[in-house]
Amino acid sequence: AAALGVTPQTSLIMNDPDELDSTVTQLLNANPAVVVAYGSPSLAAMLYTELRLGGWTGVFSYDNAFDPTFRNAVTLEQLSGVVATMTWSFTSVDITSATFLNSYIRAYGELPGALEAASYDSVQLIADALAQPGDLRTNLANAPETRGVQGVLNADSLAPGELSNNVAIVRLGALGAPEVLARFVGSDRLVAENLPPVTDVMTLVPSATATPEGIVITITQGVQNVRTGPSIDYPSLGQLNEGEQARVIGASLDYQWVVINFRGQQGWLAAYLADVSGDLRSLPVVTVPPTPTPNVTATPSLAPFADVIIDSVVAVPTPIVPNQNFIVNVTVRNIGNTPAGQFAVAGTFQPNNTYLVALVPALGAGQSAVVSLSGLLTGTGSFTVPLTIDANNQVNEGVTGEQNNTYNFSYQVGQGTLNQGSATLNLGDTLDLEGNALQGDVNWNSDNSTLGLKAIFGARLGVLGSTDFNSVNADAVNSSSVNRDTIPRTELNPGTLVGIFTADGHRGIMQVNSVSDTQITVSYRVYS
Repeated sequence: AAALGVTPQTSLIMNDPDELDSTVTQLLNANPAVVVAYGSPSLAAMLYTELRLGGWTGVFSYDNAFDPTFRNAVTLEQLSGVVATMTWSFTSVDITSATFLNSYIRAYGELPGALEAASYDSVQLIADALAQPGDLRTNLANAPETRGVQGVLNADSLAPGELSNNVAIVRLGALGAPEVLARFVGSDRLVAENLPPVTDVMTLVPSATATPEGIVITITQGVQNVRTGPSIDYPSLGQLNEGEQARVIGASLDYQWVVINFRGQQGWLAAYLADVSGDLRSLPVVTVPPTPTPNVTATPSLAPFADVIIDSVVAVPTPIVPNQNFIVNVTVRNIGNTPAGQFAVAGTFQPNNTYLVALVPALGAGQSAVVSLSGLLTGTGSFTVPLTIDANNQVNEGVTGEQNNTYNFSYQVGQGTLNQGSATLNLGDTLDLEGNALQGDVNWNSDNSTLGLKAIFGARLGVLGSTDFNSVNADAVNSSSVNRDTIPRTELNPGTLVGIFTADGHRGIMQVNSVSDTQITVSYRVYS
């Protein structure tokens, strides 16, 4: 906490229930914004309950908030808003967690917890080590980084017996389920996930807050097909563009596909290709439409060829972060009527002319597989790479099959987003762009009759000209253009872009949406 500029107050020790009243009195008199508790679940529950009864409205953080003793001793209403940490949460929305969750529930009929997720990752790692030649203990100690339910498993770089240093910071929701606020690998925060931004600590107080109605899916690719059924075998009804959202009204049995109301009829979207907010398990399971049967036409029978194509491409993280390893997952399929032997998928990624290739095992007719291209890029920008399937011409696809071997994949290389949003400032108001409640960055005020946007606590500002807010990246913010203390009202008009070095040292972009002599509204984005 001290490293983040917060000075904790003196610790209080409560050894038994007899000291409860005096401890509660001291805390109520101090009225801290946050109380972080450790120790016995029963004592923690007593302390927390008495604090709420005494009128305290701050944030209560308890590392063992999922212990049944604590949860059973605290009312459901008071559980809402408690902050805790865990190595894995069943509300995690990544595809690996969702697959594990569904498989576990179908097998055991109950929700898995962090211990079950760790056990599953351990068994998988042991299985991989057993498949390698040599001693099991040595293989485990030298195991390479691999993806598990908890995140990246890196046993070779941690203390003996440890598999990962992944941790999730969660907040209990209205019904007691954990809402993931942030995830970390060691001290590095993951930002390329469906996580809410860090908000002012006082906004975490359990109170009536506006929440989006229903379950919402957000498109994260350039475009995504809306189909008549839950597979690519069904025809497309149309497409949704990146950033578009739709209310989810149903799901498939395995929750891999969701149903929306699309142009007056049921439309199916692949949930694993988009971001879904909300609990899919609360949705009705929708009956799958019959698989479409192609019209019978008087055409000659298909020639005996394989035909391999690329169905979809997804980069992780998105955008790709410079100087950090990234993965591009490529879904390939054999749409021909004969098996395809081993073949390669390859492409040259800019801005570094980095050639990446992955081998695909043999695919039977109609089969699909996912292969991963991994690498590291430097620089920033928006690019399109033509990915080539069967790059070495190993598959006999006939004349027709050779014509669909290229897939144009568009991607961005740039800094990940730490926080984003919009704000309306009246005269005298301060905006903290990181939203971490440490210190503000800009102030909208009149100083010596000069109205303008003012940098505070060491922040720096600069007008960026005609750069588009949606396409600008962190490179646009540099010391040659962002070096001012104040930007007067006369330079701020709707559409003006302002670059900022925040007081905490991050680069950011602000766009003026509206402005008057008393008020300014901006959209902003801060890069990690």
